[in-house]
Amino acid sequence: MWVLSIIAVILVAVLVALLAWTRRASRFSVSVAAPAHVALGEQCVIEVEISNEAQQPIVLAMVTVDDTFTEHFEGLYLTPPPKSQAAALRGRAWSYGVEVQPNAHFSVSLTGRAARFGIAKGEIQAIGANLLGTGRLVEIGIGTS
Repeated sequence: MWVLSIIAVILVAVLVALLAWTRRASRFSVSVAAPAHVALGEQCVIEVEISNEAQQPIVLAMVTVDDTFTEHFEGLYLTPPPKSQAAALRGRAWSYGVEVQPNAHFSVSLTGRAARFGIAKGEIQAIGANLLGTGRLVEIGIGTS
């Protein structure tokens, strides 16, 4: 019976260590500046700032945006230009592969033309090379001016 207790203690210690490593591994924070409302046909610019809160450099692998958000816009593009663009599991992904230094940030502007009435709502995420990330929910009303 004591052998099972020792194994359980070891497993708990391993899980706690993995959790601590995961939290340190991706310490991005994301802030988003977006208009609350745009008129149909109007250009919309969303400013995304990705900050590294870790004590070591972290690679920003990609920025992703949900389909529920992107379907309301046409001609979406990012500045600075990404290395590549692809369809993601639930949206679009733009690949960067940029190393963000500790306590530094990387800014991205997402620009597109409002093409569909309604509420564009979705998450914009910063994903690290370890595939861990964080994001912010963005909601923009699209209607008449």
